[in-house]
Amino acid sequence: MRRIPVSLSLATFAVVAMTATAQAQCGITGSPLIGTTPANLCGTGGTQYMWEGPNGFSAMTQCVGITQAGEYSLYAFDGNSGMWFGPCLINVTGELIEPPPPPPPVANDTLINCPRAAWFWTRGCRVSDRGNDRAKQTMSAEQITAVASAVDQRSQFFGWADARSGFCTAMRTSGSNDLRGRAVRQFAAVLANLAASEMKLVPVDGREVHLRDNTVLASDVARGMELSDWVAATDAELTSLSAAPGTDRNARKAYQRIRRVGWMINHGMGIGEVCPRGASTSAEERDDDESMAMALASDEGMSGIVMESAMPNPFRDQTRIAYTMQQAGEVELNVLDLSGRLVKTLVRGAQSAGRHEMSWDGRTDSGQSLPAGAYFVHGRVGEQRVQGRIVMIR
Repeated sequence: MRRIPVSLSLATFAVVAMTATAQAQCGITGSPLIGTTPANLCGTGGTQYMWEGPNGFSAMTQCVGITQAGEYSLYAFDGNSGMWFGPCLINVTGELIEPPPPPPPVANDTLINCPRAAWFWTRGCRVSDRGNDRAKQTMSAEQITAVASAVDQRSQFFGWADARSGFCTAMRTSGSNDLRGRAVRQFAAVLANLAASEMKLVPVDGREVHLRDNTVLASDVARGMELSDWVAATDAELTSLSAAPGTDRNARKAYQRIRRVGWMINHGMGIGEVCPRGASTSAEERDDDESMAMALASDEGMSGIVMESAMPNPFRDQTRIAYTMQQAGEVELNVLDLSGRLVKTLVRGAQSAGRHEMSWDGRTDSGQSLPAGAYFVHGRVGEQRVQGRIVMIR
């Protein structure tokens, strides 16, 4: 998050805009303090706004009057994506309002990761083929062809006579029992994310795609590996498994592991800071998420937790937090504020394998109502930790 020093005085009007990579759809404009008239700060980039500031200051209007110096934060709700962005931070010091200098150019290898799930590439193949539903199009036919060719060139396992046709065939949703097909689909999607990033490709729907080769993985079955090393090892493993029968137990476990790690990478899990993901509205994405959660729950020899997105998020009175235990074990599920302070314990103790759901009403363990704002949901099973963010509005 980026802090912008801004001051209050009789200076002329100036605009202060947030341009941080991970909170691009969030901004603040400001005017100076004139006599006893409070300064006005206004939010941009959304349809709803939530302010927080010194001494418990809070507001849900787009523009607010400021009479006290200090740091103010803003969350902006984007109705198109169904997501809250922020916090955008502004520091009111009492001096001159000065726009911040433009940020220095960001090298490609320092960009945060912004992968797209397999459904994104599947839809790109379908819609670019049909060409009759531009509203749902993610990639043009030319972009899909370029990505498919790059995937084919990078992988020894893939050797398609027609790269585009081979890639789109691999990206079709496989049957629930086709572990090999699902593993190949997730692996191809990882390579597609890498290829799009290397080509600096901007999909026709405007979404960013970035995935760094030197990303260190935090998945418990690939912990500490750089992504490029995992890709090379997985490519060789898939090649060696090509002749294995579908009933081979070791092959099935290998496919399950590849599928699992690939799915996590494509969904931005265990790869460091990632960009915000849009709202999950497509049938392809819901199928991708739900089928994977069920697969992880029955994954042999795996232990851990898979957390789903809270619903609704943001929420006013109550939200539901669902997660899947891959096998029975001790679990902790807590709500933390932005400073990392524990405010609510949702679960602590032994639970059975499978899907569980908890609700939270925005109160602490002692029953105190918490202020509107962003909170973290932190889950832990053994050494594995997962985290999600929720926003409460009043």
